[in-house]
Amino acid sequence: MKHLRTLQTIADDNGGNRDIAEDGFSETANYIESTLREHTDFTVEVQPFPYRLERIVGSPLLEMTAPTAATFSYRGSGGRQFRPLSYSVGGDVTAQLWGPPDGQARTHPPHHGCSPTDFIGFPAGAIALLERGDTESMLAAGLECTFAEAAANAHEAGAAGVILFDANSPNHDSIPRSLRSLGQQALELGVTIPVFAVNFDVVLELRQALTAAPTGVRVHMMVSKTVSELTVSNIIATTRQGDPDNKVVVGSHMDGVRAGPGINDNGSGTATNLEMALSLARLLERGALALTNQVRFCWWGAEEEGLVGSRWYVDHLSDEEISRVALNLNYDMIASPNYIIGTVRPFGDLHTISAQHLTRLLLQYNGAQLAGTDAPMTQQTVCVNAISARRLPALTGLVRTGLSRHHGDVQWIFG
Repeated sequence: MKHLRTLQTIADDNGGNRDIAEDGFSETANYIESTLREHTDFTVEVQPFPYRLERIVGSPLLEMTAPTAATFSYRGSGGRQFRPLSYSVGGDVTAQLWGPPDGQARTHPPHHGCSPTDFIGFPAGAIALLERGDTESMLAAGLECTFAEAAANAHEAGAAGVILFDANSPNHDSIPRSLRSLGQQALELGVTIPVFAVNFDVVLELRQALTAAPTGVRVHMMVSKTVSELTVSNIIATTRQGDPDNKVVVGSHMDGVRAGPGINDNGSGTATNLEMALSLARLLERGALALTNQVRFCWWGAEEEGLVGSRWYVDHLSDEEISRVALNLNYDMIASPNYIIGTVRPFGDLHTISAQHLTRLLLQYNGAQLAGTDAPMTQQTVCVNAISARRLPALTGLVRTGLSRHHGDVQWIFG
């Protein structure tokens, strides 16, 4: 509890939060670093990285103004129906919508935007409705382009704005996490038009309108943003003992959101990670424990902005360094009061040999497996998610704890 009280005090002294744009975040990082340096003999590293912080001013708008009127929700009782992507610019545009009518067979040109030829016949000044998917599904379909490249092609064709959607999303009323950012590449390609992502319910309404009036659908997009260039940090502490070729990485994010002090999300994981590091250091100092594996404790920055710190960390590891990661433990929101404990069967990209061994170990500890709890382990993960994105043959397993999904009046905490 000592660490949690310290994090609460830090938030209280800094506007009530530990957001990366505020001093509360840097004080959190300083507390973790100084505690590790004072009480462990671990190798402690501060890993700085640049981050372009965008804040939306006011409430963005997405409306269909013709042939019928409809206003879509940015943040309301019906959930989020659209979001502006980061690294897209602010703007206020009303224009014709260009895209596939409802029920029209969709081949990749011209609805994905992966080539300038996809926009032959595009009416200059229109808003392009482009179908996207996650990286794997795009690659499987032979559509090797990023969101930024598609937006740049639309911009070059004369588009005044872009609306992206994922037709393969399993939840029509939500926006996939993959549709969050254009990335730094958008700046490099000179994309200076607003780019929004929408859920599939919005797409259905827009495409039905296009069926009724192929050239008569008009859409209004509006968003205002402020931009700051920040330097954010990860904190990394590595034991001097243990096999460095079979490293256990223990991670948690140390940033919070502006809405509050972030004691559960993710002061709970931050404090747990720190106390585990201190406890391990005491055991090693007394000679009460011999490490088989080297252990690396990580506190990520800018997780709330889209896993930025952990992705930076992984992107700057060599293939050889990644191959040395045996296991990733990620602790996020482990103080939720309405929890149940169980073990899920992993599947998807991370259903590796290591993950299977880890699942068996957890079953021995937790007891019976929760019924019907298969889960794709690539979602809401941190370091392992980024390792998987590198498509490297690391036999990496994962444990994650914290809020995963709502299940009646309880939330699942699982490995």
